[in-house]
Parts: sequence; structure tokens; C-alpha cells
Amino acid sequence: MNMHYKRSDRVAALIQEEIGKMLLTEMKDPDVSQVTVTKVQVTDDLRYAKVYYSVLGDDDKKQASKKALQRSQGFVRSAIGRRLKIRFAP
Repeated sequence: MNMHYKRSDRVAALIQEEIGKMLLTEMKDPDVSQVTVTKVQVTDDLRYAKVYYSVLGDDDKKQASKKALQRSQGFVRSAIGRRLKIRFAP
């Protein structure tokens, strides 16, 4: 069966995999230890990505994780750009 995937779908899968690896191995913040990336959507021009995640724990843990992820946004974006070798890091 020959299935054609959009490039944005393939990039989204790679981004989801890389962010998952980063959460496990590179990010030292304890607030992101219970975070799981559930889905990534990338626009067709590969400029923007929406990352969906879930957090194990209560509402306080979820809020702390959200803030920690927002703080690490620049680190994640630059690491994705380097690893995937794409022109624009979404």
C-alpha cells in the first residue's frame, strides 16, 4: 500500500519524538518529569508547531509543568532546529 504523507506530518512526528527524548534526558527541571507529549501539529509551511502534552498529577503540578515548559520554549526550539537541520525551527 503506497501512502503519501505530507512533509508537515513527518516533521511533526520527528518533533514529537525529539521533544520526548529531551524531556527524559536533557531537561533538569523536576516540573517536567511527569510530562508526556501526546501530539504535535505543524503548519504546512513548517513555521509554526503546536505541541500537546499531558501531565500526571494534580492541578498544582499541571500549572508548575506549564510554566516550566514555557520557560524552556527557547531551548526546545533551538535544539529542534539543530537536530532536524531545518531552515526554520517551529
